[in-house]
Amino acid sequence: MRIAVWISIGAATGALALGYALNGTWPGAVLILFGGLAAGIAQPRSRVWSASAGLFLVTAAAAYGVWSGAAAMLMLAGIVAALAAWDLAYFERRIRHARRAADRRALIRSHVWRLSIALGAGFVLGWFSLGARIELDFGWLLLLGLIALLGLSAAIGFQRREPTGE
Repeated sequence: MRIAVWISIGAATGALALGYALNGTWPGAVLILFGGLAAGIAQPRSRVWSASAGLFLVTAAAAYGVWSGAAAMLMLAGIVAALAAWDLAYFERRIRHARRAADRRALIRSHVWRLSIALGAGFVLGWFSLGARIELDFGWLLLLGLIALLGLSAAIGFQRREPTGE
């Protein structure tokens, strides 16, 4: 499980750094590489909040990258990989602290399968949204943002209620 977290951190770091480098923003690319290296080194000893802080920082870096003209697909790939790292780090911590689980391998396999589907769907929808140009009034944008927030919180709540044999 830790290897999957490290791979996800590496993929997020690589996608963002490559996007920044191709945009000519070398200081940002170097900063992202050092941040990813620090996150990978600190991951086994990290606290509960550190994965969330990393996800926030990656999201901010990707948003700034898109705003500054970096390749939006690379920024999207970085966010998707960071979401995978965030979820897998949390799940790995839950599995490690579970007192007993009937079949850990089946539980991990099931979680990774559902995560892969969610990440794949999110990437495809993000890819389509990068090409779509729709003009909406502020009220519609606010409603869509609220629906997205409620959907995300429901999905996270569902994942946290997942039986682990605790």
